[in-house]
Amino acid sequence: MNRKISILNSSGRSNPGFTLIEVLIALTILAVGFLAVAKMQITGLMSNQYAMVLTEGTTWLQDRMEMLMGLPYDDALLAIADENNPHKDEDPPEGYTIKWTVGDLSTDGITDAKEVTMTGQWQNRFGATRTVTLKGIKNSL
Repeated sequence: MNRKISILNSSGRSNPGFTLIEVLIALTILAVGFLAVAKMQITGLMSNQYAMVLTEGTTWLQDRMEMLMGLPYDDALLAIADENNPHKDEDPPEGYTIKWTVGDLSTDGITDAKEVTMTGQWQNRFGATRTVTLKGIKNSL
């Protein structure tokens, strides 16, 4: 009878199984995978933080812009103001600066309309200044 000899039996080992080297290699590969997942989680959390602050700042600006658009055409907050002397929000959210300029569009051939340009600024947690600008047109109707 001709019996086939397995590779494990022909290697000279009496007890087939994992060696310490094989276990260490497997643990190293597993550890590298866990580190990659941990880095991905940290990056995701930082991105969510950035998105939350950006969304909050933009929402504040949209709220202020809607308030201005609801005012009468000749309201003092919609008086013509250029970049050198902009209107300022007296009660902005903590950490935010909200300013707006109002330009007269009658010089462009449009009558009874004003362009409102609102700019919001804040600093992120690294100290970099972030800016969002919104534009709207207020007519006299």
